[in-house]
Amino acid sequence: METFLRSVARKIIDTNHFGPNNTVILPNRRSIVFLKQELSALSKNSILLPEIIPINEFIINSAKLNLVSDQVIYFELFNIHKQIAKENARSIDDFMLWAPLMLRDFNDIDNSLANASDIFKHLNEVKAIQQWNPDGRQLSESQLDYLAFFNSLIEYYERINNYLKEEKRGYYGMICRYLNDNFKSLFTSSKDSKFLFAGLNALTACETEIIRKITEQYPNAFIWDVDNYYFNDKNNERNDAGRKIQNIIKNLRLDYPENVNNDLMSGTKDIEIIEVAKNTGQTKYIADFLFNNDQQNIFSEKTAIVLADESLLIPLLNALPEYAKSGEAINYNITLGYPLTGSAAESFTTSVLDLHYQNVLHKSLGTSTLISLLTNPVIRHIIGRNYLNIIEEINKYNNDFIPWQHIKNLLEKSLSEKQSFIIPLFNFSEEITPACIASKIRDFLLKVLNSTNGLNKLIKVQIQKLTEISGIINSMLPKEVSEVTFLTIRNLYRQLIRQSRIDLIGMPLSGIQVMGLLETRALDFENVLILSSNEGTLPVKSEIDSFIPMDIRRYFKLPLPKDSNEIYSYHFYRLIQKAGNIRFLVNSESDVLGGGEKSRFILQIENELVKQNSKIKLTHKILSPKTDKSLLKQTSDICIIKGEAVNEKLNKIAITGYSPSALTTYISCPLRFYFSYILRIDTTPVFSNNLEANTFGTVVHDTLEQLYLSLKNKVIEKDNLNSDNAIVQKEVARQFEKSTGNSHFNTGRNLLLFETACKYVSEFLSWDKKRITSQTAKLISVEDKLITTLETGNGTINFKGTLDRVDEIIPHGSIQIIDYKTGAVNSKELFIKDIEELFVNPDYSKAFQVLYYAWIFNKKYKINNIESGIVSLRNLSNGYMKLQVKDYDKISDVFETFEENLLKLVGSITETLQSFKPTNDEEQCKYCNFKNICNR
Repeated sequence: METFLRSVARKIIDTNHFGPNNTVILPNRRSIVFLKQELSALSKNSILLPEIIPINEFIINSAKLNLVSDQVIYFELFNIHKQIAKENARSIDDFMLWAPLMLRDFNDIDNSLANASDIFKHLNEVKAIQQWNPDGRQLSESQLDYLAFFNSLIEYYERINNYLKEEKRGYYGMICRYLNDNFKSLFTSSKDSKFLFAGLNALTACETEIIRKITEQYPNAFIWDVDNYYFNDKNNERNDAGRKIQNIIKNLRLDYPENVNNDLMSGTKDIEIIEVAKNTGQTKYIADFLFNNDQQNIFSEKTAIVLADESLLIPLLNALPEYAKSGEAINYNITLGYPLTGSAAESFTTSVLDLHYQNVLHKSLGTSTLISLLTNPVIRHIIGRNYLNIIEEINKYNNDFIPWQHIKNLLEKSLSEKQSFIIPLFNFSEEITPACIASKIRDFLLKVLNSTNGLNKLIKVQIQKLTEISGIINSMLPKEVSEVTFLTIRNLYRQLIRQSRIDLIGMPLSGIQVMGLLETRALDFENVLILSSNEGTLPVKSEIDSFIPMDIRRYFKLPLPKDSNEIYSYHFYRLIQKAGNIRFLVNSESDVLGGGEKSRFILQIENELVKQNSKIKLTHKILSPKTDKSLLKQTSDICIIKGEAVNEKLNKIAITGYSPSALTTYISCPLRFYFSYILRIDTTPVFSNNLEANTFGTVVHDTLEQLYLSLKNKVIEKDNLNSDNAIVQKEVARQFEKSTGNSHFNTGRNLLLFETACKYVSEFLSWDKKRITSQTAKLISVEDKLITTLETGNGTINFKGTLDRVDEIIPHGSIQIIDYKTGAVNSKELFIKDIEELFVNPDYSKAFQVLYYAWIFNKKYKINNIESGIVSLRNLSNGYMKLQVKDYDKISDVFETFEENLLKLVGSITETLQSFKPTNDEEQCKYCNFKNICNR
């Protein structure tokens, strides 16, 4: 196989295209490296290379203007906006949402050599028609502002162009147009210059016009990288892939190229379409393919792994093997670069900026954001494992927000002198303005680079890149820094980080090449593996964000979505035209939008190309787990056999006492009982910046206990029930502090929970006042802890329970047990048809609990005139919901049956031959804290 760049090298040698007066123009910089290698391989003698340069750099150098970053231009556009809009000017944050669209449109206009005045005149007329009121009403102020903005777009365009030209700078489209408009004065190549254009494919109208002017004045030659399958002079509409180059040749008034290759329709190819679920499945396939491969040419620069979805780079890098099964080392060259998006550097920056913003809003720091910063590798490298102790102290605070001064004091106590240089980073006082944040971050990062050894290489280059970005932002800030907000700085960092990549170490001329589709321009490979060969990714969905509607764009020949599709189509077919072994990996998993479809390009191969080339061997594989899901569940369920250690812990539970919650846990899932009460696994998160649901319930219960405690053994009367809001809030606050360890619950979700707790308590007190007007009651106990003992053939077993409240109803002396619930409860849950159902159906857990309380109260006090029920504080309108047993007037009549079943239940728990297994009811697994352990 002769590669395209080898044919270019042969052309250079055959035509003696050497020396400084000769120029070779290629589509990108990467192809230059490979072209020089081909020249070295073909030339027998020493040669003086021609200038070899990418098309975009060639134009920028010729125009003698400097390319400026988009973000710098955004600020200049904002300055222009203030001059145009004056007192109606938008804030910088609002304008930064418009600036990228504005600059993109300007760039498209210049690249297309379109008349900006005509475009914006048409745009103004369209917008005016859209805002016109047919009934004759005058336009509103907002409508007038809307039209004024579109009327002024031409002024933005003219002003930014004039300003940038004065500064000898520009964006690419403007630079290109500037060179075209001033070609005679700017293009000063010598008369002896010769030009060779090789592999160009997606030139803009402006680039094409510049090349046309060069070809009129200087000797030139063109080498096109095309194939007859999509590039055919007899049928220009044959395939989207060839349309761009056909138009370029037509506009340059060139002859149809000779010797167009016919590799796609005559070459021998082994094409495999592999469908595998999820992105991780694709990277795993690549890893297995390379590890188990024994072909020498696979592990060379003749192999390319192409990422249609470049976000797969990190998962792929984590999956790629260092050695093959044979023991041979595998080398890779990463062309894409390591993205800063999603890196430790980005999360560090985001956390710092978020903390500043939170301090502005709340005068304190968000705890979760603070912990995110402390656990970031950049910080963690400096303070070492000491970060765990610092986080532990923060956990004790247990609140959404913490004053920054507290954190600063904590760090001063916790860090050594060598580590103390990070403390200024945690100074979030109001003196730190948004405009100085970038400088603050840059200074800190420089100290990190200068003060630490053994820094992870990847983290180090991330810090270096982030330091560079911080310097750029600091230099871009406008003079009136008061207009800059934390959101402005955050957006700038986000934009620059998204555009930034870290070059990874690799040998470009050796090893497997890992690259994106656009990086493959002018390069040829024998073995190609393309990941994410799905519709919507290959080609990528092309949507244009623009102020200019599609019909105006079409009329003035500005870029349209179809142009992007044609470019992708060309790169796709050009990549596979010389390859002999091609593997397309398709994500077979459908998404909510109907994803999982093969790319239209693959469908063209299956339905068209294969029929025209009998030398193509096409195979299709669908990779799926060898074991079906049902079999997997049968074989993977955890089964805990009761050994000596388990029996010993069960004996301890029998002594301390079985609680109703432990018993209902066993009924719902024996394995959950094992995790919770035998292993005693704590599922409470290390840190929760919000009050947990069970803690919220404890706060409400303990508050009611304290408010009713003074009424114990007294008749409850209206005057005794103090529902004053101040008293309720004070007691709820005390219980909050008792349960969480701090008294700060005045922000975030904790504030909402505090107010909800106060509301529940106050409304319950009001409900109780109304209730006692029709039913006199004496308070017997609150939060009464009871325990009873039963003798069995296997020894003594204790049962325990805490009763929220017990009343004696006067005058008939019946006992009423009340269980508070902060969640919703339906009265149907407290109607029992069969007692035995309580011991097998977890849906009756609430009924089990209140019957258990009545039974244990009866065991101690021998009172049969008893009832038990629930008051739901969430829906007090249901009032006291009493437990009812079908066919029984009194629940005391079922105590004997309940006790018999209770002993059977405990017997199954302690039965040595009966293992702890997961439940078969998957509904019980949905909210289980242990479902990941048992793969549910």
